[in-house]
Amino acid sequence: MTRTFSVTDQAAACLKRLNFEHPAFENCDMTSLEAVAGRIRASINTVDLPEGDGINLRIARKNETPDKLISRCLNNTWRVYGHEYTLATLDYNISPDPSENSFGCDFGEWTWQLNRHEAWLVAALHHHRTGDTRAIEALCSWIRTWVETCPAPTEECNTELTSWRTIEIGIRLGNIWPHIFTAIKDADTLDEVLLLAWLNSVAEQCDFVWPNHKTNNWLMMEMNGLLTAGIMFPFFTDAPEWESRALGVYLREIDNQFLADGMQVELSASYHGVSLLQYLRACAILKSVGKKIPQEFMPGMQRMLNPWRAMVRPNGQVFCFQDSGTVDYPNWLHRLPDKLQIADDAFFVADRTEPGHRNDFLPNAGQGVLRSGWTMNDTAVAIDAGPFGEAHQHEDKLSIQIWSRGKDLLGEAGTVHYADSPQRRYSLGTLAHSTAVIDGQHQNNRRLFLKGERPLDALAEATYDMESDTPWIKAAYEDGYGPVGEIKVIHERTVMLNSAVLITISDRFSAHDCTPHTIEILFHLLKDGFEISNNECRSTGDGPNLILSCRHSDAKALAVTGICGGTEPDLRGWAAMNPADYQGSYKLVPRPCITITAEMEGDVEIVTEIRIID
Repeated sequence: MTRTFSVTDQAAACLKRLNFEHPAFENCDMTSLEAVAGRIRASINTVDLPEGDGINLRIARKNETPDKLISRCLNNTWRVYGHEYTLATLDYNISPDPSENSFGCDFGEWTWQLNRHEAWLVAALHHHRTGDTRAIEALCSWIRTWVETCPAPTEECNTELTSWRTIEIGIRLGNIWPHIFTAIKDADTLDEVLLLAWLNSVAEQCDFVWPNHKTNNWLMMEMNGLLTAGIMFPFFTDAPEWESRALGVYLREIDNQFLADGMQVELSASYHGVSLLQYLRACAILKSVGKKIPQEFMPGMQRMLNPWRAMVRPNGQVFCFQDSGTVDYPNWLHRLPDKLQIADDAFFVADRTEPGHRNDFLPNAGQGVLRSGWTMNDTAVAIDAGPFGEAHQHEDKLSIQIWSRGKDLLGEAGTVHYADSPQRRYSLGTLAHSTAVIDGQHQNNRRLFLKGERPLDALAEATYDMESDTPWIKAAYEDGYGPVGEIKVIHERTVMLNSAVLITISDRFSAHDCTPHTIEILFHLLKDGFEISNNECRSTGDGPNLILSCRHSDAKALAVTGICGGTEPDLRGWAAMNPADYQGSYKLVPRPCITITAEMEGDVEIVTEIRIID
């Protein structure tokens, strides 16, 4: 049941949190709530507002304007990641469809995403730029509802109030609410009592997030929220402590959260970006009030950029493994301070000289890219040969991805909404990646995973030659297949880039149990169709395309098959959607999965040649 806490009581609680010795209250009539609130409004340190209107497809319909979004939300029809509901009453603490938060659900993020308040930001920016009174009235009504029904959790209801996940606290305080405060702090509709009650919620969240903070990218978002609150609202008694605590974590995590090669410990390119972004935001908020940026920040952030430089395609898009969205490196470069950029970066933003490196391998993260060159007519192949990350892990060791002539040709299922859905479970497993399964069983690194145990300077178990005319990367998966790793087959893969039109994949499997095994090597084509003839498969559709041809070391029979859109329990044939087709919801789409099947006892090697054609 939703609990209600009066705005008046929370405004009174806020007054007790204020430091009336702060210069903001010098010569202030403390008996006048209007006077106190006026000093507070004047003393809020503002942030730069975003250039856009805040509209994005996570919360908006296609082509929806801010005015139409506000109208829809005033009618209590809310949208989150393509899921839209008309609510009887606005309740931030429950899902409008409980089945969506149940086991086997297709979507479990309603309360999480709704409590990030992105629709609030649209209304705030619209009012700020147009003076639309309806926008500010709507926004104040939403703030009031949230403040009244989403107070700080107590022990007995912490799991009930999903509006208070600490990641949402970090996002609200560090990114969304600062812009809203900046846009509407002086609005008459935001009366003194509501302003103080809202600020009390800020303080409650700061008090809650510190003892309940998490790790990795969540931690950095939480600390960004704590730091931003401490700087934006200096009139709180605890503001200096919020700032000091947050900066201490920022400094500690430069060495604790990033591997020696610069990759964030979750080994996901986009979550790497989440953590890096919090350092950039910290620099911006500190600079905005004339505070010194810790000297450790710049060399730390320079090291954080190296993994993207290593894993970038010639078109500027970074190869991504694990749970990861897209990473547009040129877009990031436009946001980075000049002192963080190096000469090679100019290639992506100014069409200058090609980078001085051709091939790259991250020795600790174990991810690498082989490139024939840096033009749009070249080819790049990436492999995940690294350890199991600290979070957002996929069972995908030795998975490969191929980009050629401006197009992604070979990949994986990618990332779908975080839920207990068949597609989500599939996307995490080996079957959804361009690697191999044995006897129908997946890799199982997770059973051996111990969080935080792997040294940050530990090297990935891989060998490579980046300087050869035919560069290669070689690694192995040795931890067993099946629920308890009971299938003790070792998969060793070598990826060689022969030229811009030829890639050779050598897969060697070794078993010492004198038991027959079935090998299935998977290639997820990011194309619309395929044709198979004997031991050869060709993708179809607009070019470029590829031809896969395979051979067995013992000249034994191989079976080459393909499927689009498999059914449970075997969902191979589903892969990541084209980013251009995104309409607010991440879904897998039918894509060809080519499977090379062979029987083995002892050792066997299968060689697959991948040719790029028009």
